[in-house]
Amino acid sequence: MEKAWIGLGVQFPEIGLHGHMVMPNHMHGILEIVQPGLAQPATPLERKDATGASQAHSLSVIVRTLKANVTRRARIELRWSAEIWQKNYYDRVIRDDREFVNAMRYIAENPSRWQGQTRSWEETEQIKGARRAQRAAPLQRGPVG
Repeated sequence: MEKAWIGLGVQFPEIGLHGHMVMPNHMHGILEIVQPGLAQPATPLERKDATGASQAHSLSVIVRTLKANVTRRARIELRWSAEIWQKNYYDRVIRDDREFVNAMRYIAENPSRWQGQTRSWEETEQIKGARRAQRAAPLQRGPVG
């Protein structure tokens, strides 16, 4: 995982890699999309071409590349055959220095918060599904009276 994260900087020289943390069932990382010559060092996170396909160097392409690189290495080096990644990813735009410092702190402290947490991804998804069902149940009862 570490090699794949660091390798992103080689594959995409227009990004800057900042803090990251690999956890037992997920990872956190901060990357900066930089375009030389712009006053503001940010580009749209998602760019589509005329066909609706993601353009090279969008955030989705960078994340997809990371996932593909990790999967490829796991299949070869660990002979891993099961799924590795969830289908999507969570992103957040960091807008200023305060948010950057907070995000870096969150990433650095994540392992200490992880201790004692034993839920697997599947268990977490089951809990989320149960909560969605509970919220939907009153809607399915129909009008009262």
